[in-house]
Amino acid sequence: MKICIVGFGNIGSAIAGMLSLGGHDVRVFTSVHLGKNCPFRLNEMDSAKEIQTSIDLITDDLGVAVEDVDMIIVTYPSFMLESFVKMVSGFLTKPVLFGVVPGSGGAEYITKQLFTQKHVFFGLDRVPYIARLIEKNHSVEFSKKESVNVAVIPKKETVAVAKILEDLLQLPVHPLNNYLEVSLTPSNAILHTSRIYSMFKEYNSNITYSRVPYFYRDWTLDSSESLIALDKELRTIILAMPDLELSTIKTIREHYESPTVETMTNKIKSISSFKNILSPMKKVSNQTFVPDFASRYFTEDLPFGLLIIKGFGLITGTATPEADKIILWSQKWLNKEYLTEEGAPGCDFLDSGVPQAYGIKTLEETYHFYKS
Repeated sequence: MKICIVGFGNIGSAIAGMLSLGGHDVRVFTSVHLGKNCPFRLNEMDSAKEIQTSIDLITDDLGVAVEDVDMIIVTYPSFMLESFVKMVSGFLTKPVLFGVVPGSGGAEYITKQLFTQKHVFFGLDRVPYIARLIEKNHSVEFSKKESVNVAVIPKKETVAVAKILEDLLQLPVHPLNNYLEVSLTPSNAILHTSRIYSMFKEYNSNITYSRVPYFYRDWTLDSSESLIALDKELRTIILAMPDLELSTIKTIREHYESPTVETMTNKIKSISSFKNILSPMKKVSNQTFVPDFASRYFTEDLPFGLLIIKGFGLITGTATPEADKIILWSQKWLNKEYLTEEGAPGCDFLDSGVPQAYGIKTLEETYHFYKS
């Protein structure tokens, strides 16, 4: 297949490398032009195995990158998706498989609003690999997930797309019944936001830190308490939409096989592929650090993650005290008013991926969108 990968960060690099190994014609659209037949190296995590491959084209010319492609896989953060879809639409002269990895963050609204029916859209519930750049544009370390799930619009194409992706990604890809099963998968939207809140909730402009903690390896009981509280709120929202098939969504307690605060803490701290990930902080002086509020942990996981959950909480009439607490704390550092102090939509509420920003405000409208 002829495939364009959009974005060449951690996950984009891993996908591009793996698809190249599979013998596909892979083009990468990124911020630099490196030309044709670019050598690329994949290192398997927790082993000494190095794999050499070559990527057919790495370019900053979008028209060249997507010319005559069969598939586009976007790995951009959610806040960049709408502008990219508008930009790429003019270059697509034939139907393509258009995917977003991961497929949360309101991707289903953005693509349905801007694309005609000629394209097939898919989203994965999670990334297929744990990946970290070794040398930008040249090498990445990765490990495969056990499996991922995919939702497709139109739904009739789901099984066929799942089979294609399984061959491409070289791991099991399970078809989902409904795209909302991707949007409400308990992943970074609650995992990252609970952690940053527990780490930085006491922060003010007079505080600095002497070290940057590991995001997962230094996970705390306090972080797990918040995570489990968010997980329970999300489960209540899901159960409040009985007319949609959402049975495949596992709670994060089920996903990590950790029902208690203690077991959750131990589990997250022990995940070897996460062990070297640092917390989102920036250096202000020698051995002095502060939170980095420009990181994707804030700019992505709050407005295009936790706020979407809050949006469905409002639609279903579900109380979300833990989500409200984290959103109210985070928004002051982002100079936004997503929520009022009473938990109602604020003046910036629609400046996010919430369903209300795309005209979905009631259960009936939710059912109509996700059943169509």
